[in-house]
Amino acid sequence: MRIVYGYDAVLPTKGADSEQVMNTVASASRAGADIDLLTVRPRQGAMSEEELKEHYGVHGPFRIEQMGRAWPLNRTAEKLAHAWRVTRDPRTGGDTILHTRHLSMARAALARGRRVLYETYRPWPEQHPSMRAWCVRLLSNPKVVGAIMHSQYAADAFIAAGVPSEKISVIHNGWDPQRFEPRMSREEARKLLDLPLDGGVVTYTGNVSPNKGLDVLLDMAKLCPDVTFFIVGSQGKGPLETRGESIPNVRFVPWQPYTMTTRYLYASDILAIPPSLRALEQAGNTVLPMKTFQYLAAGRVILSGETPDVTELLRNDHNAVLVPPGDVQTAANAVKRILSDTEMANRVSANALADAQRLTWDARGERILEFIRERTEQTV
Repeated sequence: MRIVYGYDAVLPTKGADSEQVMNTVASASRAGADIDLLTVRPRQGAMSEEELKEHYGVHGPFRIEQMGRAWPLNRTAEKLAHAWRVTRDPRTGGDTILHTRHLSMARAALARGRRVLYETYRPWPEQHPSMRAWCVRLLSNPKVVGAIMHSQYAADAFIAAGVPSEKISVIHNGWDPQRFEPRMSREEARKLLDLPLDGGVVTYTGNVSPNKGLDVLLDMAKLCPDVTFFIVGSQGKGPLETRGESIPNVRFVPWQPYTMTTRYLYASDILAIPPSLRALEQAGNTVLPMKTFQYLAAGRVILSGETPDVTELLRNDHNAVLVPPGDVQTAANAVKRILSDTEMANRVSANALADAQRLTWDARGERILEFIRERTEQTV
């Protein structure tokens, strides 16, 4: 199976989207796809293919080519220029499938008669009703092999808009077992991080932005003064870091390499997906966040808001503790209950780790290729 993945960003970045793309391409190549990843070349300091794979901790027989040059002052121009380059590259012709997360690239590819596999986490027709008819026309094109959605929540938005359901497959993201070896106890991880061995620890990892609902986490910390809250992924002093300075039990940690992030997960009692609707409904930039899979794999108690995206994978009192979004007092009470109820915490943690086993990146790569085969056989 021949695939070209068009991705209009400069690598590396610290965003979750680039990690998702790299792991998707790597897992598809390990599953047997002949695949090229075409990205944008930085104006200076470009990493080699080997360096990029090492940076992201991925492996597989795929190739990376950095094309053109970045347009640092005009992101829209950069997107359009890369779509033009990729869709006119002879490697995207014939039986090759162009896999992309970008609607602009999908549209450009269809204009050139290319075959397209679209992928997204965004419920575009719901977030932007003006896009409904356009999305339906685009994805109904016979040259669109199919559309991969990261959640049923997103898939439902496209199906409700009128995209044929047979063209859509929900294929959740994943995690890499190699990144979680060797397994560590809380005490082992805390020793490596030079953290106190006693006391409760709640950890959030990822993009440190008000759009992620982290204000709720800070409010929870105020109600749990004996618990340390780690927020891992800070990229400088922003409004959250400034506010956190007045909360003694909050620790902001700079962005960490993936190996170090795993240590923070292991060092924790509770892994937090901020119980807020802000990221899902207001900012709209987070749907079933990728940290969900890493949290499950860590085998710790996950505390999250009971939102319609995470409940596809997380069940209250089974593999997570779910609370009403925005209810800070209930969330703080849940933290105290988890730390005091060892039997419940151990049971939920064990279930999280067990459920993670079917959600690896390799499993995802195999499902993507299976979906492509099913769709291409139906359209022959």
